Amino acid sequence: MTDLQIHDLDIRCRHAVAEMLAGEYLSVFKGRGVEFEDVRPYEPGDDVRSIDWNVTARAGKPFVKRFIEERDLTVYLIIDVSASARFGSRADDKLAAATEIGGLLAHAAIRNQDRVGLILFSGTVETHLPPAKGLDQVARILDLILNRPVGGRGTDLGEPLDFLMQVTKRRSVVFLISDFQASGYEDAMENAAVSHDLIAVRLQDPREVALPADGGLCRVRDNETGRVAWVDASDSGSRQGYAAVAADREVQVREQLQACGAEVFDVVCGEDYVADLRAFLQARLDRRR
Repeated sequence: MTDLQIHDLDIRCRHAVAEMLAGEYLSVFKGRGVEFEDVRPYEPGDDVRSIDWNVTARAGKPFVKRFIEERDLTVYLIIDVSASARFGSRADDKLAAATEIGGLLAHAAIRNQDRVGLILFSGTVETHLPPAKGLDQVARILDLILNRPVGGRGTDLGEPLDFLMQVTKRRSVVFLISDFQASGYEDAMENAAVSHDLIAVRLQDPREVALPADGGLCRVRDNETGRVAWVDASDSGSRQGYAAVAADREVQVREQLQACGAEVFDVVCGEDYVADLRAFLQARLDRRR
């Protein structure tokens, strides 16, 4: 991807955060510290318990108290760049979706003076960018994701989580972005979920859950293993069987992730990621309230 394309994606994510996501991010991930620092204007989604009523009365508009803890958060983006991430039946493949969601989250964090780090993995950890603040860090993150060779065929979800536990002892907000086409990661995920606020962002392409009725004879290839199969999409029984297997797997993976202590955020490639992310953050906020 060219520098201009990365710049355009960077700007798009920055504007989306400024217009739609800043308040939700602040409310969901900012703890209420014990040491008061100053006040700032109220933003939609802020906890009303943080409103400073004296300042609000003097200023004629709402202000909220700001605590030291609010600006001392670390966010880690752990992104699957294995071969299966390159699958896509729409304009965006899974890696493109992961990149845009990562850009949105990074800009939301940077906007609130948080540090953001990056781990890219396939069958092993391929890249580690230590957490840092500032817009340049977001540009580095996008460049590292997009301008890199295709990752290996295997996917090891446990290794990046074990690596995370080695490089940071500090509690962080961790977004693990993957299609979760792997197994054997349960122990590593449980350990990470105890030490960190772990959100599993599960990527799915529409063709992974349903076949088109007018698809005819479809060639289905597993990017991880290279295995190829043929499915007759014009046959309703084949479509129903395919959808049933996909639905069973979806339930199994979700239950497995939740049992390990992770919160699950489902993303369908090609959908409105800003709206999806905002809805997820709002639902998380509602549950906490």
